Amino acid sequence: MATNIGTQLKTIRIQKNLSQADVAKQLNISRQTLSKWELDKSLPDLDSLKQLSIIYNLSIDYLLELQKEKIKLLPIYTEEHLTESLIAKICNNKEPLQEQIHFISNEICLPLLHSRSSADIIWFATQKLVILPGRYSLINHAVTNEKSKNYLDLFFGLNYKIGLLTKTQLSFFSIIDWLEEKTQTTFSLSTMDFIAVGKLYDQDIKLGNSYALGYKTKKGNYDIINLNKDEAERLKTILAILDPEKNYYIELENLCVMNFMNKYRKKDTMKNRNELIEVETKLVSISYFTHMATFDFRVIQFFC
Repeated sequence: MATNIGTQLKTIRIQKNLSQADVAKQLNISRQTLSKWELDKSLPDLDSLKQLSIIYNLSIDYLLELQKEKIKLLPIYTEEHLTESLIAKICNNKEPLQEQIHFISNEICLPLLHSRSSADIIWFATQKLVILPGRYSLINHAVTNEKSKNYLDLFFGLNYKIGLLTKTQLSFFSIIDWLEEKTQTTFSLSTMDFIAVGKLYDQDIKLGNSYALGYKTKKGNYDIINLNKDEAERLKTILAILDPEKNYYIELENLCVMNFMNKYRKKDTMKNRNELIEVETKLVSISYFTHMATFDFRVIQFFC
């Protein structure tokens, strides 16, 4: 690890505006014992780490800087892996033609990876889009580029929305948007108000109820992206590593994404905000509440 545990504990304590005496009193230990931990002369035991995580309102992973190690170990998409994944989705897991593989690799994946400089892709998802003949979206955008026309010939006129996540950014674009104009919509994770992942509709709806990602930036940009179960589970795992303190990541266990987004957008009245906070607080499981001790505080942050 780049930083010793003691240095990390001292830095956090100072950031929280607490003295050694303050923390030692809460832990029921001597100030000298705490000082030894911060000087790396001894290590806190597991019970003490648990207490420190409560005092500092931080996870044990964060206290020990394990988060940084976990982020380093996140798998990164190579050009070959990205091509295989995209081809599998577009061809619905059927055997692709070599011409199709060549096109996806050379016209989409390689230029896309080169455009992102050193930003490594750690998550990828696709959503089929409805388009009109000769258009590449429901809005009146004509297909003008030869590459776009070749793509539509090769892939039966289907357009897809692509979602990409790096360690610092979330991006979206449609394949034909990319082929026509090389455009992407990209948001820094630091600008996110929230990224919520869960079932698209209410849990009691079984048929056609996929998973979804709902996001909103601090500037007010928002959208809902359909995901399959595998995409959703991988995203939840990755976001839990990137944001262990739940500054923006919300795993919806009770409210579905549609209801969460709809109620969030109706936050103008105090009644709606209080109702949503009350529903989430009452329905959340004990295990989840224990794992995220400041859940209700963060929900209040989101809706204020």
